[in-house]
Amino acid sequence: MTKSPGQQKGSLLSSMLLLILFAGGILVFADFLLQPDRFPVSRISFIGEFRHVEKSALQEKMAPYIGNNFFAIDLQKLEAALRDIDWVSDVSVSRRWPDTLQISVKEQSLIAAWDKTGWVTSDATIVEIPGLKMPGLPRWSGPEGTQVLVQLRFQQFSSLLADVGIQLRQLSYSQRGAWQILASNYLRN
Repeated sequence: MTKSPGQQKGSLLSSMLLLILFAGGILVFADFLLQPDRFPVSRISFIGEFRHVEKSALQEKMAPYIGNNFFAIDLQKLEAALRDIDWVSDVSVSRRWPDTLQISVKEQSLIAAWDKTGWVTSDATIVEIPGLKMPGLPRWSGPEGTQVLVQLRFQQFSSLLADVGIQLRQLSYSQRGAWQILASNYLRN
């Protein structure tokens, strides 16, 4: 049975009205959820090992977000702000109902001293941390941008020397491509 043009028009009008009511309901609900004074963030939970990252530095970066609407906080912007803190390698922020932001922090892991003032992280990034002393780490040096190569060679040389009971302490790579090592028994080659 086919509908008459009047019935089709009424059916289309009913569908459009229903769609408008539904969309309006969503907008009203979204407006309710995003009101600044509703659903405020009142707690922060930190996850991670904190050897060098100061929780107070994290809390200082978080301060502008406390009391803001749980649903309206820009998590990516917050994560970017937290990554700027010294020693932070990676950070993840998530919401925990009803009022908590959970901050998961991964610290930089230093694997070697670089030249005179730098440090090499586990992802081969050079960072400057003034005044830091970590005497147990090996010392590497080389031209700018060679830290990945130096890291690779250090691993290779260390493996070879470990087989004969020698621990590699320093590795230098020169502009002309020469390698210099200093071993634990202070043999220089």
